[in-house]
Amino acid sequence: MFLENYCVMLNLAASGRFTKNHFMRHVMMWMILSLILSTAGAQNISAKYRVVRTVHAPMPGDSNFLIRHEFTAYFYQQNNRTISYLMQRYEGKEEHAAHSEDSSAYPVYIARPEDGMEMINYIDFSKSSYKHWSHLQKFEQDFELPVQYWQLTGETRVIGKMTCRKATYTKDGRLIKTIWYCPEIPAAAGPLFTVNVPGFVADMEELSSGLHFYLESVDTMEPVTDLAFKLDELSEITGKRGHVIKSN
Repeated sequence: MFLENYCVMLNLAASGRFTKNHFMRHVMMWMILSLILSTAGAQNISAKYRVVRTVHAPMPGDSNFLIRHEFTAYFYQQNNRTISYLMQRYEGKEEHAAHSEDSSAYPVYIARPEDGMEMINYIDFSKSSYKHWSHLQKFEQDFELPVQYWQLTGETRVIGKMTCRKATYTKDGRLIKTIWYCPEIPAAAGPLFTVNVPGFVADMEELSSGLHFYLESVDTMEPVTDLAFKLDELSEITGKRGHVIKSN
């Protein structure tokens, strides 16, 4: 609830509607803001997502052809350190779901020469560090945390055993992300470059990338160990790019 009220204040400030009345109403929020954020960072969270990316790929004679890729994503929060990473692993086939004009769908499987890890995108919010690993390139790059103001819609939905609420992020009049969050679980960030969230993100759809994150599991009871932050593939990264990523 505290984080939700904080998001409301950010939205009011951004729109220029934060008046003296709002100040009197929310003055306590400013006094304990640092405590709220430190509490969010102190919550241990281990989460796993199934990620589906759907992109339009028009084919000759079929303008509705869609390609669907599936990934696995993880989110870990330990004390004041938070990371999120997405992994793509091929297991011998890649499914292309083709939608014809009559809305029917049929799978087309494309064999890969070998199974194994294909790609990792690793984001360390605490260090503002982004790491990319793939067979084609490996690098580390700094990024600027985006400023994201979430609109709380009031809609609710049950995901697993959690009662979640809906929030949207819009930039320049364009809807960027939709999340379903659990306000009872304070979180410092969410999947990919998602920040200022009003609670743990249980479901997220990012329209620009076509990625949809579906929660598979979450654990807030077991301690998060340092091993969660280490991936063997990332040890192969030695180069660091000079320019800074600016994400939405």
